[in-house]
Amino acid sequence: MVIDVVDIGDKNLLETEVAELRAKGRSVIMHNGVPGNAVRQMIYSVIRTAKTPGTITLLRLHGHGLPGLMGVSMGKRMKRSDFQNGAPIFISNTNVNVFASDFAKLRPYFAGGGRVELMGCYVAQGSAGATLLKSMAKMIGVPVSGGSQIQYAGGSQTLAIEGPVFTAYPDGTIKQQKDFLRF
Repeated sequence: MVIDVVDIGDKNLLETEVAELRAKGRSVIMHNGVPGNAVRQMIYSVIRTAKTPGTITLLRLHGHGLPGLMGVSMGKRMKRSDFQNGAPIFISNTNVNVFASDFAKLRPYFAGGGRVELMGCYVAQGSAGATLLKSMAKMIGVPVSGGSQIQYAGGSQTLAIEGPVFTAYPDGTIKQQKDFLRF
């Protein structure tokens, strides 16, 4: 099962990504500026959608990003200076450990060979990006990939990470992919 989580607080993502994903028969979770802890709510929405352990082959998070930061329920582009308190509307190096037990609950829902793709711009860039990917891969127990440059919405870009793709593995290694498998 492929599950796509889309931050629909950004109307562009709602109009371009959700329509294309649904047309391709994907399971889409629309996430929009929910009150409370948006990251935790996103994790439990994925579990409810998967229903059965061992079923997720790919979990993609579509939203805005910065190096070492993946938006979950941000709704608009923002600057890193807007995120000094580790608000629960995004996953970053400043707050990822807070969600360790929540991310661990996702682990049994992944099939063998399952993985996570972070579709936000620049999310895998530099040491901040590598740290976030490694942390998530260790917590979830599956490879986590992201791009180091701008990511575009719509067309074939909805289903693929643009530019250099970095993948972190649960054992703590990280590699740059040249030929990236796309669903």
